[in-house]
Amino acid sequence: MDFVWAAVGALLGILFSAIYEFAGNLRSPANLRGTWNSTWQPTSSAGWDWVTEDLDVRRSPFGIRLRNRNNAAGFEWEGKGNLVRGTYLIGEWQSRKPGSNSEGVFALTYATDGNCLLGFFLSRDLDRGKIASGFVLGRTPQDMKEGRRKLESMRIRYPKSDPPL
Repeated sequence: MDFVWAAVGALLGILFSAIYEFAGNLRSPANLRGTWNSTWQPTSSAGWDWVTEDLDVRRSPFGIRLRNRNNAAGFEWEGKGNLVRGTYLIGEWQSRKPGSNSEGVFALTYATDGNCLLGFFLSRDLDRGKIASGFVLGRTPQDMKEGRRKLESMRIRYPKSDPPL
């Protein structure tokens, strides 16, 4: 009988978690949905030249869905994430190309004006080392360009360590 109550408790916990997740995604801002202008650095190709694309963002019962189209270099990917505290879009992505094992995570934050999100993709490079690359979403092409400028000006820098590692 204890097993039955433990199973019922586990199922209720899963159900309440799903309901909480669903309700949280319904509260996410409507202005996040729609088509955004996106730019990012494909670190798996030489030069790390920024590519541009359209990014469709929609809500679903279990998260925020991202799907690119019209990528300037032919990359095809999709992602899912959650909006944390109405400010941080955090999630995971994967290639849509058959046979590809490209995947990773992303973290973006709204700029103070709300016209762009800036942050990073994290994934593997060709040598299977973990690397980060810039990632920007803008409501308009100009917002995307301004977001890229902001991101490039605040690149992560590490202070010198004493003593050296």
